[in-house]
Amino acid sequence: MFITEVRSKSKSGNGSYTSILLRESFRVGSKVKSKTLAVLTHLPAHVLAAVRRAVAQPKDSLDHIAAEAPQSLRTRTGPSLGALWTVDQVAQRLGIKKALGVTLEAELSYWQVLARVLRPRTSLLAMVRLAATCVAAALLGWRRAFNEDDLYANGSWLEGRHAVIERRLWGQRLIQPKDQLFLYDVTSSYLEGNYNALAAWGYNRDGKKGKKQVVVGLLTDSQGEPVSVQVYRGNTSDLKTFGQQVHKVKKQLGCEGVTLIGDRGMIRADQKEAARKAEFHFITALTKPQIEKLLEDKVLQMDLADGSL
Repeated sequence: MFITEVRSKSKSGNGSYTSILLRESFRVGSKVKSKTLAVLTHLPAHVLAAVRRAVAQPKDSLDHIAAEAPQSLRTRTGPSLGALWTVDQVAQRLGIKKALGVTLEAELSYWQVLARVLRPRTSLLAMVRLAATCVAAALLGWRRAFNEDDLYANGSWLEGRHAVIERRLWGQRLIQPKDQLFLYDVTSSYLEGNYNALAAWGYNRDGKKGKKQVVVGLLTDSQGEPVSVQVYRGNTSDLKTFGQQVHKVKKQLGCEGVTLIGDRGMIRADQKEAARKAEFHFITALTKPQIEKLLEDKVLQMDLADGSL
Protein backbone atom coordinates (compact mmCIF):
# COMPACT_ATOMS: atom_id res chain seq x y z
CA MET A 1 0.00 0.00 0.00
CA PHE A 2 1.03 3.61 -0.52
CA ILE A 3 -0.36 7.12 -0.22
CA THR A 4 -0.36 9.42 -3.21
CA GLU A 5 -1.58 12.95 -3.98
CA VAL A 6 -3.47 13.43 -7.25
CA ARG A 7 -4.05 16.92 -8.68
CA SER A 8 -7.21 17.22 -10.80
CA LYS A 9 -8.92 20.05 -12.65
CA SER A 10 -12.28 21.25 -11.40
CA LYS A 11 -15.36 20.59 -13.50
CA SER A 12 -15.60 24.28 -14.45
CA GLY A 13 -12.03 24.23 -15.70
CA ASN A 14 -11.15 27.38 -13.77
CA GLY A 15 -9.17 25.72 -11.01
CA SER A 16 -7.80 22.47 -9.60
CA TYR A 17 -7.91 20.44 -6.39
CA THR A 18 -5.73 17.81 -4.73
CA SER A 19 -6.96 14.36 -3.62
CA ILE A 20 -5.05 12.28 -1.11
CA LEU A 21 -5.58 8.58 -1.85
CA LEU A 22 -4.62 5.29 -0.18
CA ARG A 23 -3.80 2.90 -3.00
CA GLU A 24 -2.59 -0.64 -3.60
CA SER A 25 -0.51 -1.73 -6.57
CA PHE A 26 -0.82 -5.08 -8.35
CA ARG A 27 0.55 -6.69 -11.47
CA VAL A 28 -1.44 -7.81 -14.51
CA GLY A 29 0.91 -9.63 -16.83
CA SER A 30 3.83 -7.28 -17.47
CA LYS A 31 1.90 -4.16 -16.42
CA VAL A 32 1.68 -2.67 -12.93
CA LYS A 33 -1.71 -1.22 -12.04
CA SER A 34 -3.20 0.31 -8.90
CA LYS A 35 -6.57 0.64 -7.26
CA THR A 36 -7.84 3.12 -4.71
CA LEU A 37 -8.62 1.68 -1.28
CA ALA A 38 -9.68 4.89 0.50
CA VAL A 39 -9.90 8.66 0.05
CA LEU A 40 -7.99 10.45 2.82
CA THR A 41 -8.44 14.02 1.62
CA HIS A 42 -10.74 15.19 4.40
CA LEU A 43 -8.91 13.59 7.33
CA PRO A 44 -7.53 15.91 10.02
CA ALA A 45 -3.82 16.64 9.65
CA HIS A 46 -2.75 14.61 12.70
CA VAL A 47 -4.82 11.61 11.61
CA LEU A 48 -3.41 11.78 8.10
CA ALA A 49 0.11 11.92 9.54
CA ALA A 50 -0.61 8.81 11.61
CA VAL A 51 -1.89 6.95 8.53
CA ARG A 52 1.22 7.95 6.55
CA ARG A 53 3.43 6.67 9.35
CA ALA A 54 1.46 3.41 9.64
CA VAL A 55 1.84 2.73 5.92
CA ALA A 56 5.54 3.66 5.81
CA GLN A 57 6.60 1.94 9.07
CA PRO A 58 3.82 -0.40 10.22
CA LYS A 59 5.93 -2.00 12.98
CA ASP A 60 6.67 1.24 14.84
CA SER A 61 3.62 3.34 14.01
CA LEU A 62 1.45 2.43 17.01
CA ASP A 63 4.21 3.02 19.53
CA HIS A 64 4.98 6.38 17.91
CA ILE A 65 1.35 7.45 18.03
CA ALA A 66 1.08 6.41 21.67
CA ALA A 67 4.23 8.34 22.57
CA GLU A 68 2.87 11.58 21.05
CA ALA A 69 -0.66 11.12 22.35
CA PRO A 70 -2.10 12.29 25.72
CA GLN A 71 -1.36 10.17 28.80
CA SER A 72 -4.64 8.25 28.40
CA LEU A 73 -3.45 6.46 25.23
CA ARG A 74 -1.33 3.36 25.74
CA THR A 75 -0.61 0.29 23.63
CA ARG A 76 -0.77 -3.24 24.95
CA THR A 77 -0.64 -6.73 23.48
CA GLY A 78 -4.02 -8.44 23.30
CA PRO A 79 -4.55 -12.13 24.06
CA SER A 80 -3.48 -14.57 21.34
CA LEU A 81 -6.22 -16.17 19.24
CA GLY A 82 -5.02 -17.48 15.87
CA ALA A 83 -2.84 -20.42 16.90
CA LEU A 84 -5.30 -21.62 19.55
CA TRP A 85 -8.26 -21.38 17.17
CA THR A 86 -6.40 -23.37 14.52
CA VAL A 87 -5.34 -26.17 16.87
CA ASP A 88 -8.86 -26.30 18.36
CA GLN A 89 -10.41 -26.72 14.91
CA VAL A 90 -8.03 -29.55 14.00
CA ALA A 91 -8.64 -31.31 17.33
CA GLN A 92 -12.40 -31.12 16.86
CA ARG A 93 -12.19 -32.53 13.32
CA LEU A 94 -10.10 -35.42 14.64
CA GLY A 95 -12.82 -36.13 17.20
CA ILE A 96 -10.60 -35.52 20.23
CA LYS A 97 -12.97 -33.12 21.97
CA LYS A 98 -15.95 -35.40 21.43
CA ALA A 99 -14.04 -38.45 22.67
CA LEU A 100 -13.09 -36.72 25.93
CA GLY A 101 -16.66 -35.69 26.79
CA VAL A 102 -18.23 -32.58 28.31
CA THR A 103 -17.32 -32.73 32.01
CA LEU A 104 -14.98 -30.35 33.82
CA GLU A 105 -12.28 -33.04 33.77
CA ALA A 106 -12.78 -33.37 30.02
CA GLU A 107 -12.19 -29.62 29.65
CA LEU A 108 -8.90 -29.87 31.53
CA SER A 109 -7.84 -32.87 29.45
CA TYR A 110 -8.68 -31.05 26.23
CA TRP A 111 -6.61 -28.06 27.29
CA GLN A 112 -3.64 -30.35 28.01
CA VAL A 113 -3.90 -31.68 24.45
CA LEU A 114 -4.04 -28.20 22.90
CA ALA A 115 -1.29 -26.80 25.12
CA ARG A 116 1.06 -29.69 24.24
CA VAL A 117 0.64 -28.82 20.56
CA LEU A 118 1.00 -25.07 21.08
CA ARG A 119 3.99 -25.37 23.42
CA PRO A 120 5.67 -28.80 23.23
CA ARG A 121 7.63 -29.91 26.32
CA THR A 122 5.86 -27.34 28.46
CA SER A 123 5.25 -27.96 32.17
CA LEU A 124 1.82 -28.05 33.79
CA LEU A 125 2.50 -24.70 35.46
CA ALA A 126 3.39 -23.26 32.05
CA MET A 127 0.09 -24.61 30.70
CA VAL A 128 -1.77 -22.58 33.31
CA ARG A 129 0.18 -19.45 32.37
CA LEU A 130 -0.36 -20.10 28.67
CA ALA A 131 -4.12 -20.11 29.21
CA ALA A 132 -3.86 -16.57 30.59
CA THR A 133 -2.03 -15.24 27.52
CA CYS A 134 -4.64 -16.38 24.99
CA VAL A 135 -8.41 -16.31 24.71
CA ALA A 136 -8.68 -19.90 25.94
CA ALA A 137 -11.51 -19.34 28.42
CA ALA A 138 -13.71 -17.49 25.92
CA LEU A 139 -12.96 -19.76 22.97
CA LEU A 140 -13.26 -23.07 24.84
CA GLY A 141 -16.15 -22.06 27.11
CA TRP A 142 -14.47 -22.82 30.44
CA ARG A 143 -16.74 -22.71 33.46
CA ARG A 144 -14.07 -22.21 36.15
CA ALA A 145 -10.42 -21.36 36.65
CA PHE A 146 -7.78 -24.02 37.36
CA ASN A 147 -4.18 -24.37 38.52
CA GLU A 148 -1.37 -26.90 38.07
CA ASP A 149 -2.70 -29.09 40.92
CA ASP A 150 -5.94 -29.53 38.96
CA LEU A 151 -3.93 -30.64 35.92
CA TYR A 152 -1.91 -33.14 37.96
CA ALA A 153 -5.14 -34.64 39.36
CA ASN A 154 -6.57 -34.68 35.85
CA GLY A 155 -3.91 -37.21 34.86
CA SER A 156 -5.54 -39.81 37.12
CA TRP A 157 -8.91 -39.14 35.50
CA LEU A 158 -7.38 -39.61 32.05
CA GLU A 159 -5.76 -42.90 33.03
CA GLY A 160 -9.10 -44.22 34.27
CA ARG A 161 -10.75 -43.24 30.97
CA HIS A 162 -7.89 -44.51 28.80
CA ALA A 163 -9.74 -47.43 27.20
CA VAL A 164 -12.97 -45.46 26.71
CA ILE A 165 -11.21 -42.58 24.97
CA GLU A 166 -9.25 -44.87 22.65
CA ARG A 167 -12.43 -46.75 21.75
CA ARG A 168 -14.28 -43.51 20.99
CA LEU A 169 -11.45 -42.21 18.83
CA TRP A 170 -11.34 -45.47 16.91
CA GLY A 171 -15.12 -45.41 16.42
CA GLN A 172 -14.97 -41.94 14.88
CA ARG A 173 -12.59 -42.93 12.10
CA LEU A 174 -14.18 -42.43 8.71
CA ILE A 175 -12.69 -45.55 7.10
CA GLN A 176 -12.71 -48.87 8.96
CA PRO A 177 -12.10 -51.68 6.45
CA LYS A 178 -13.29 -55.19 7.29
CA ASP A 179 -9.80 -56.65 6.87
CA GLN A 180 -7.61 -54.50 9.09
CA LEU A 181 -3.84 -54.32 9.38
CA PHE A 182 -2.16 -53.17 12.61
CA LEU A 183 1.51 -52.44 13.28
CA TYR A 184 2.90 -52.89 16.78
CA ASP A 185 6.22 -52.20 18.45
CA VAL A 186 7.60 -51.09 21.83
CA THR A 187 10.22 -48.66 23.01
CA SER A 188 11.45 -47.43 26.38
CA SER A 189 12.02 -44.07 28.01
CA TYR A 190 14.31 -43.45 30.97
CA LEU A 191 13.22 -41.47 34.04
CA GLU A 192 14.91 -38.95 36.29
CA GLY A 193 14.22 -39.91 39.90
CA ASN A 194 12.79 -43.08 41.44
CA TYR A 195 9.28 -42.13 42.53
CA ASN A 196 7.22 -43.56 39.70
CA ALA A 197 4.88 -46.55 40.02
CA LEU A 198 6.00 -47.99 36.67
CA ALA A 199 9.72 -47.21 36.93
CA ALA A 200 11.93 -50.30 36.90
CA TRP A 201 15.29 -51.54 35.68
CA GLY A 202 15.17 -53.03 32.21
CA TYR A 203 16.73 -53.19 28.76
CA ASN A 204 17.53 -49.53 28.21
CA ARG A 205 17.22 -48.42 24.57
CA ASP A 206 18.24 -44.83 25.44
CA GLY A 207 21.73 -45.88 26.48
CA LYS A 208 21.25 -44.15 29.85
CA LYS A 209 23.05 -46.29 32.41
CA GLY A 210 21.89 -46.08 35.99
CA LYS A 211 18.40 -44.85 35.06
CA LYS A 212 15.11 -46.64 35.61
CA GLN A 213 12.66 -46.66 32.75
CA VAL A 214 9.15 -47.33 31.51
CA VAL A 215 8.19 -49.40 28.46
CA VAL A 216 5.79 -47.90 25.90
CA GLY A 217 3.80 -49.98 23.40
CA LEU A 218 2.48 -48.26 20.27
CA LEU A 219 -0.26 -49.76 18.09
CA THR A 220 -0.95 -48.08 14.74
CA ASP A 221 -3.12 -48.75 11.71
CA SER A 222 -1.70 -49.67 8.31
CA GLN A 223 -1.01 -45.98 7.55
CA GLY A 224 0.96 -45.47 10.75
CA GLU A 225 -1.79 -43.47 12.48
CA PRO A 226 -1.76 -44.16 16.26
CA VAL A 227 -4.58 -46.34 17.55
CA SER A 228 -3.39 -47.04 21.09
CA VAL A 229 -0.52 -46.18 23.42
CA GLN A 230 0.09 -48.28 26.53
CA VAL A 231 2.74 -47.73 29.21
CA TYR A 232 4.18 -50.76 31.07
CA ARG A 233 6.63 -51.31 33.90
CA GLY A 234 10.21 -50.77 32.85
CA ASN A 235 11.15 -54.46 33.21
CA THR A 236 8.32 -55.74 30.98
CA SER A 237 9.57 -57.75 28.02
CA ASP A 238 8.29 -57.06 24.50
CA LEU A 239 6.68 -60.50 24.36
CA LYS A 240 4.49 -59.92 27.43
CA THR A 241 2.89 -56.81 25.95
CA PHE A 242 1.67 -58.53 22.80
CA GLY A 243 -1.21 -60.47 24.38
CA GLN A 244 -2.74 -57.29 25.79
CA GLN A 245 -2.70 -55.71 22.36
CA VAL A 246 -4.49 -58.73 20.88
CA HIS A 247 -7.16 -58.43 23.57
CA LYS A 248 -7.48 -54.68 22.98
CA VAL A 249 -7.95 -54.99 19.22
CA LYS A 250 -10.50 -57.80 19.53
CA LYS A 251 -12.49 -56.87 22.66
CA GLN A 252 -12.16 -53.11 23.07
CA LEU A 253 -12.07 -52.06 19.42
CA GLY A 254 -14.25 -54.92 18.16
CA CYS A 255 -12.11 -55.58 15.08
CA GLU A 256 -12.29 -58.64 12.84
CA GLY A 257 -10.14 -59.92 9.99
CA VAL A 258 -7.07 -58.54 11.76
CA THR A 259 -3.43 -58.99 10.79
CA LEU A 260 -0.83 -57.92 13.36
CA ILE A 261 2.73 -57.11 12.30
CA GLY A 262 5.65 -57.25 14.74
CA ASP A 263 9.35 -58.01 14.65
CA ARG A 264 10.95 -61.35 15.62
CA GLY A 265 11.42 -60.18 19.20
CA MET A 266 7.71 -59.43 19.48
CA ILE A 267 5.91 -62.44 18.03
CA ARG A 268 7.07 -65.93 19.01
CA ALA A 269 5.36 -69.23 19.79
CA ASP A 270 3.09 -68.05 22.64
CA GLN A 271 2.19 -64.85 20.83
CA LYS A 272 1.35 -66.71 17.63
CA GLU A 273 -0.96 -68.98 19.63
CA ALA A 274 -2.70 -65.97 21.20
CA ALA A 275 -3.24 -64.48 17.75
CA ARG A 276 -4.67 -67.76 16.41
CA LYS A 277 -7.09 -68.05 19.33
CA ALA A 278 -8.37 -64.56 18.53
CA GLU A 279 -8.67 -65.65 14.86
CA PHE A 280 -6.05 -63.09 13.90
CA HIS A 281 -3.31 -63.35 11.32
CA PHE A 282 0.25 -62.21 11.95
CA ILE A 283 3.39 -61.25 10.04
CA THR A 284 6.82 -61.44 11.64
CA ALA A 285 10.43 -62.27 10.81
CA LEU A 286 12.26 -65.56 11.11
CA THR A 287 14.68 -66.04 13.99
CA LYS A 288 18.28 -67.10 13.42
CA PRO A 289 17.69 -70.74 14.54
CA GLN A 290 14.67 -70.95 12.22
CA ILE A 291 16.71 -69.69 9.27
CA GLU A 292 19.48 -72.19 10.02
CA LYS A 293 16.92 -75.02 10.20
CA LEU A 294 15.39 -74.04 6.87
CA LEU A 295 18.84 -73.93 5.28
CA GLU A 296 19.65 -77.36 6.69
CA ASP A 297 16.38 -78.77 5.33
CA LYS A 298 17.11 -77.21 1.90
CA VAL A 299 13.94 -75.12 2.09
CA LEU A 300 16.00 -71.95 1.59
CA GLN A 301 18.64 -72.03 -1.15
CA MET A 302 21.46 -69.54 -0.70
CA ASP A 303 22.50 -69.80 -4.33
CA LEU A 304 19.21 -68.11 -5.29
CA ALA A 305 20.29 -64.97 -3.44
CA ASP A 306 22.52 -62.54 -5.32
CA GLY A 307 25.24 -60.40 -3.84
CA SER A 308 22.92 -57.46 -3.07
CA LEU A 309 21.19 -59.53 -0.40
